[in-house]
Amino acid sequence: MLFRSLPIATIGSGTAIGLWNPLSAASYASAALPAPLAASAAARGDIPPSLALSPDGGVVAAPLGNQKVGLWSTGSGRTAGPLTAPQPLTSVAYSPAADGPILAAGGSDGIVYLWPPGASQPTPINGHLAAEITSIAFSPNGALLAAGSADGTFLLAARGPDGQWTPIAPPTLPLDEINTVAFSADGTLLATGSASGTVRLWNISDPDKPVNKASLTGPAGQVVSVAFSEGGMLAASSDDDSIRVWNTRNPAAPTLVATFTGLADPTSVAWEPGTQTLVGAAPDGTLLTWDTNPGTVASRICRALAGYTAEVAAIVPSTGYPAACP
Repeated sequence: MLFRSLPIATIGSGTAIGLWNPLSAASYASAALPAPLAASAAARGDIPPSLALSPDGGVVAAPLGNQKVGLWSTGSGRTAGPLTAPQPLTSVAYSPAADGPILAAGGSDGIVYLWPPGASQPTPINGHLAAEITSIAFSPNGALLAAGSADGTFLLAARGPDGQWTPIAPPTLPLDEINTVAFSADGTLLATGSASGTVRLWNISDPDKPVNKASLTGPAGQVVSVAFSEGGMLAASSDDDSIRVWNTRNPAAPTLVATFTGLADPTSVAWEPGTQTLVGAAPDGTLLTWDTNPGTVASRICRALAGYTAEVAAIVPSTGYPAACP
């Protein structure tokens, strides 16, 4: 699932990639999905493992499992033509530069393939990962790329002034299989989610020497998606039907602030830009949103209670009771 203001892009257990209008504030609950803005994809019998939305929201990309990346216009829903790599592809991501976004794809051969704007043939980055790439992400400023691998390591690659990408050796200590990677908003932290249910936080201020700052546990199943908010909250979805949120403002001592349920096998999480709203997606096509800002939640409750002054007064006598709402 990708959330870049407009639209929300999702892949469900059906045969289409869906593009949806974001949910309004009035439906911050388990409301049914709104009518799709557009929906298109070739008929498929499985779920594409990843998707990416271009920075301008105009194109959605997904690996097709046969050495190709499918591209669709979000305006018309029509295919923009596939891109081809030497090996089957498992994950995709766009760099954040709207004027010249790079499309990256992780290969089953452990190699990252890059397509600069207008390129039909990819440029490989070989970081010598021993297994397929399971997840790929760009840092917010587009200067770093991270790729997680089924071999338990991750690759960092740095973009030079000439536009060339240089791989940085991954940690020599193998971890358990990495399913997902994500950068913090300031680009100094990398989160990796693993098949063992562990989320690890890495300080990558010096990309040549990643430092493991914390290992977060709690999920009883695999961690399948991680995402940072702009304010330093880290969300992780697990196939134990839960989504956990940690405050990582102190990376050495993150604190668990919430555990959300309500989705069966949540496969993806994302934060609405500029807000503290978390969006989770499930294979059955359900999206749930949670507003994690206490102030806005309290304001919404007060607005809902505004027409029930007498009823509230009957339940909560005003004498000696501090008003919860202004």
